[in-house]
Amino acid sequence: MCQQWFSVVGNLTEIVGFLLVVREWYHVFSLDALQRRNRIERYYERTRAETEGREWVDPSSAEHRMWREFRRLLNRDLRYRRRIFFGGSALIVLGAILQMAGNWPSGVFGIRSC
Repeated sequence: MCQQWFSVVGNLTEIVGFLLVVREWYHVFSLDALQRRNRIERYYERTRAETEGREWVDPSSAEHRMWREFRRLLNRDLRYRRRIFFGGSALIVLGAILQMAGNWPSGVFGIRSC
């Protein structure tokens, strides 16, 4: 095995790690956009009900009774997302280390350049 293969494996590892982190960032971005859309829709419904003279009932008013289930779901989601984010970050660091090992001038682990 040639030393340059460390660079190739390091690049691939870094790309996979970066894509995992990007996936998590996109997930947060899309979740934020969804929350904003829902908030705007709720404001629209409230304004429409008030202008028509109806009493507006908040659809999320019953959620306060389900806090245990929501907490359990939130904890599971946060564990999963933390694992994705830190796994991707670790792959990026490992990829950088492998690239340095592949470019080290005198070889590494007894493996010389081709």
